[in-house]
Amino acid sequence: MIKGHVLVRLVPGFESPAISQISVIPGVKDIIMVFGRWDAIIQIEAKTLSSLSRLVVS
Repeated sequence: MIKGHVLVRLVPGFESPAISQISVIPGVKDIIMVFGRWDAIIQIEAKTLSSLSRLVVS
C-alpha cells in the first residue's frame, strides 16, 4: 500500500459538511484538523502510486 497526505483549506463555516463528505471517499484513512495555513491533513492510501494520484486529483 502507498500512503500519502493531502493538505486542505476549508471554507469557514462549512468545515463540518466538507469533512463529512471527504471522510466517505474510498481511500481516505484519517482526517486531522490543524491550525495555521492549512485546515486539515487528509491521510490517504491506495494500492499503487497511480491510484493514489487519481484519488488526489479526483
